[in-house]
Amino acid sequence: IINKGDLLTTSSTPGHAMKFTLLDPRNANTLQEQGEILWENEQRRNSILGKSLEPCKENVCKITALVTLQ
Repeated sequence: IINKGDLLTTSSTPGHAMKFTLLDPRNANTLQEQGEILWENEQRRNSILGKSLEPCKENVCKITALVTLQ
């Protein structure tokens, strides 16, 4: 489910985007695991495509999005 204003990121499906989410480092069991989660979150931040301008309540749908160039 994508809400209006959600950030969008790359998807493994060509031509599609998905909702951007971060992993919670508080779920790590070790300091090394926490470091890996923080590294993964940084990689995810570098793949933001833009922002949703309308919601999507289905698994796949077309929405209008504001795309950002980096």
